[in-house]
Amino acid sequence: MTEKHLQIEARFDRIIAQKMDAKLRAELDVLKPIWEGSPNYGMGAILEALRLCANKGVPLPLWLARAVHAELIRRAPKQALKHYRRWREVRTMRDLRPLKLETEKMRSGRSYSLFGAPYKEIDYEETFEWTAERLRKTSASGSTKAIRRSYGLVENDLPKSERYKRTYTKRSR
Repeated sequence: MTEKHLQIEARFDRIIAQKMDAKLRAELDVLKPIWEGSPNYGMGAILEALRLCANKGVPLPLWLARAVHAELIRRAPKQALKHYRRWREVRTMRDLRPLKLETEKMRSGRSYSLFGAPYKEIDYEETFEWTAERLRKTSASGSTKAIRRSYGLVENDLPKSERYKRTYTKRSR
């Protein structure tokens, strides 16, 4: 890490420490080396530290937030994470819906300003194509068909109130 990152982390840790009483800080200071040094039982230290912070209503120290993140990543099924990442990208693309220039509606010989040219939003199928391209060199890469399948798996697992409608509607910009 760079010197600047270390300074930011130290400042963050000082702010968090100010929100904790001395007893809680001492308990967390005992749990941190257990997590760092015990590959088999460090998870117990993480859970205990998480419980302590939650019960006291204090933010997680940086080491604990990183530990929880690392354990979740290590233990989560890789395929489920891949499906989720694909679904999240499709949702992002659906929310942002990039505009495409409609060249067939443009007249030849006429110059258009950036805001005066005819545009249209990408459609349902193009969303998956754009997502596949965005994820091309990542661990979540896949074909358009794979992206569509992952999207469907996650979307169907959501409560009905959280699912997107199956059709697009034109939004005002």
